[in-house]
Amino acid sequence: MNWKEIFKLPENCSLNIPITKVSLKNQDGITISESKLLDGSNVQSIRIFGVVSKGNANIPEWLDATQSFVEVYFISVNLRGEVYEKNYKSVARLIHKLIPHHCVVISQSDDELVSHISLSTKNINKNDNRLRVISDELFSIVLSESQQEFLNALSFSRANTLNLKSFYDYYLQIIKNYNLIDLTKQFKIRNYERTEELLTINESVENYQTEINTHLKQLKSITQMSEKVRINSEIHDLKQKINELKAKIENGKD
Repeated sequence: MNWKEIFKLPENCSLNIPITKVSLKNQDGITISESKLLDGSNVQSIRIFGVVSKGNANIPEWLDATQSFVEVYFISVNLRGEVYEKNYKSVARLIHKLIPHHCVVISQSDDELVSHISLSTKNINKNDNRLRVISDELFSIVLSESQQEFLNALSFSRANTLNLKSFYDYYLQIIKNYNLIDLTKQFKIRNYERTEELLTINESVENYQTEINTHLKQLKSITQMSEKVRINSEIHDLKQKINELKAKIENGKD
């Protein structure tokens, strides 16, 4: 996917600057294991394709005692397909950790078959206000070119430009709602309260499904009929709970 075309950043915000692995390795705070992630050819490239700030986008900065939104970086990371699933989260976390500004990181396999978006909320380090501490991280599910409404929502023109915090929060909401597609069967931008409610339901559904899968594995090795009946009964109850949660979504205001 062509991320410049998808995000449609203003010309003043568009860049094409490589971030070298050497420059990341030289950053303070990088550990030996993190540095090893950058060795060899597993990370094909890291590039800044956009920076949004007050100076180039006329979006006000936002600062308080705990957080600072002065610039938002848009970064693309290209990884070898063979190691993509294993490494994409670790590499994205490293970039979020080492770059003090808030970032939108797009990870993509070199064959362009798989890609994800990640964002991290950062707090100002209490001991050194030049440094940041990641407080929350968010990874999208696998991105799909068929979800055109979602891709359209990533466009700069659709974002909240009240200030740079609102701008970044907009993309957090977009990714959270994209992650609900399996549950809600459609992409839709919802308000914060409804999004959080659905995310809680989604987490419960996933937990119940994990329990069901565990029980199904147990059934394969159990020979005693009474035990099979008990486990099947538990599976039935869990499926009922999932159906009740899904009914709650259908009956709720979305």
